[in-house]
Amino acid sequence: MTSNHPKQTSARLLLNSNSFGFSGGGNSLIINFLFIIVAFLLPGFAQSQNWETIKTEDFSGATNDFSQIVHFTQSGFSAAGGQARSYLNSISQYAAFSAELDPAYEYRFSWDIRASSSGKKVIFRRGTANTWTGTNVSDVFSLTAPFNAFSNKVSNVFTVPSAGQYYLIAAASEGSSPSFFYAYFDHFKLERRALPVPELSFEVSEINLSEPNNESAEVCVQITNPTFAFTAEVALTGSADPHLSSFTTQTLSFLAGDPTPQCFTLQLEPANGQPDLNHTYTLELQNLTGGATLGEATAMTVTVTDDEELPAGCPWAGEDKTICEGECVYIGCLPLSEDNGLCYRWFPDQNISSTYSPYPEVCPDTTTTYISSTSPTTRVI
Repeated sequence: MTSNHPKQTSARLLLNSNSFGFSGGGNSLIINFLFIIVAFLLPGFAQSQNWETIKTEDFSGATNDFSQIVHFTQSGFSAAGGQARSYLNSISQYAAFSAELDPAYEYRFSWDIRASSSGKKVIFRRGTANTWTGTNVSDVFSLTAPFNAFSNKVSNVFTVPSAGQYYLIAAASEGSSPSFFYAYFDHFKLERRALPVPELSFEVSEINLSEPNNESAEVCVQITNPTFAFTAEVALTGSADPHLSSFTTQTLSFLAGDPTPQCFTLQLEPANGQPDLNHTYTLELQNLTGGATLGEATAMTVTVTDDEELPAGCPWAGEDKTICEGECVYIGCLPLSEDNGLCYRWFPDQNISSTYSPYPEVCPDTTTTYISSTSPTTRVI
């Protein structure tokens, strides 16, 4: 006498009282087309890439925010005179404004500058501390022709890696003769311009795998316009059973200026006795930070075909089926022979023609999950 633990599978019957649908595809196409046309005609749309002035200072002492003038060495500035004077050298003396900057924009700033004598040179920097050091954001400016007349100097266009307070600095450049001097400043201006927003999409919208031939797959998310750093999540929506039951939400990090796709490995698990079923899973891009947006392929379908070989008797519950109210359907599958060496048992035992048949007929009056338990027969020899 022999006995084995039974194997259980299940089939889900969905009762559907309405099999009709309606699609307004033609109207939808027209509406979308008109929306695109109108969007380009909206006031201000074409000007969205123009420079926007966000801070000015003319040192008049009237309406400007002197609290943003964080460093003018020596005599500071004269509100009455309408200009600021600062002592500059290439070691520690500098002039600076502070401002809150955002990686979603690119910036430039300008000053009217004049020197107290000839041969003076100035460079602009962007820093994260109130000091003369930082990242150079301009060429070296020579204050000449004539040295005592104001000339407008404009920084190069620059970006910042993260949101926060930054310092916009004017310092003496090495090569000034002498390396320290008085400089006069007027008409400070800080401008910004919106950068293209990063956009994320799956590299492919669907992948097809077979189990056990494919045990894993690489899933990649591509980026366009990597103008600033941000994170995004790839989540599994819907059922994870049986192949992705251990999947956890993946957090992907994207760096500013780096167009490299971010990838992870999708690991499959065995179907555990559910052979020859096509299982479909959906991965979705979610929770983008920093203002990044979604592209076209925001979801990816993963179809896994279980190619496990069926033993004699087809010991499984069959695919899920949908019927209408009052209808009946057969579940399971026909045995390959009358004597296939298997015992069958179905649960629950309501609205089923036989709880011991491999291929019973069921007539449920509501959505029902039938579970099939199969085990080798017990024989006395």
